[in-house]
Amino acid sequence: MEEAEQIRSELLVERVFDAPRGGHFGAMEDPELLANGIRALFRTIMQG
Repeated sequence: MEEAEQIRSELLVERVFDAPRGGHFGAMEDPELLANGIRALFRTIMQG
């Protein structure tokens, strides 16, 4: 089973995102990538 599939099957997960860059401290290294991910999550939630 793929890792993302396993996570979805065991937890309530709205979105799984593999960042193309950023590493362990991705939010500090590429804050715009984090902000875009958060915006996409909330768009999904708000569209229902």
